Amino acid sequence: MSQSKPSNPAVSAGFTYLGQFLDHDLTFDKSALMEGVDISPATLVQSRSPSLDLDSLYGNGPADPGSAMFYEADGLHLKTGAAQGGLPGTDLPRQTGGASVGEAIIPDPRNDENRIVAQLHAAMLRFHNRVCDLMPDASFDEIRNQVRWHYQWVVVNDYLPTIIQADVLAPVFPHLGAGTSVIKDRPTPTIRLLTEEAHSRHGFFMPVEFSVAAYRYGHS
Repeated sequence: MSQSKPSNPAVSAGFTYLGQFLDHDLTFDKSALMEGVDISPATLVQSRSPSLDLDSLYGNGPADPGSAMFYEADGLHLKTGAAQGGLPGTDLPRQTGGASVGEAIIPDPRNDENRIVAQLHAAMLRFHNRVCDLMPDASFDEIRNQVRWHYQWVVVNDYLPTIIQADVLAPVFPHLGAGTSVIKDRPTPTIRLLTEEAHSRHGFFMPVEFSVAAYRYGHS
């Protein structure tokens, strides 16, 4: 019989779902959805950009024909939905007819796997739309950058210090230990960057060792 693992009283359960949301922003292997594909590390199809840019929320932006469905007619606001008996914006936008009725209309369907991660996605939709309203003269790119920067601040200053030991995190983000900011104490990458030749050949990528082994969250 397997023994149940004890809870961690220092980490609230919500961080599990935030971790799941972050995972979906970094990696998405569509191999399992493609018929006749040999699923192995050599054939993984990475369908998310390997950076915290919220492409799981924005897709490729309103100008992309494949992502236009996620946006309102103004090309700035993201579509939202209403939970049953709830107010507008309290749920993900969903299909209202056909065989896929109820299916979420979002770039990453995994963000509708459970109610908590779906509500995290819905909260990000509302946050983006609120920034739109507060920046009426801004372009979509300017609005998206503001949302991304707030999101990345939360990851660096709240999420990572919660799940990673301070002595491991401090060498990468010295400002956390010093109580300053990334402007004064800039991050120090500890992994050798790709050479210019290698970068031009491969571009940025997500190692399968990270996406499957190093960063893996259990789902409730």
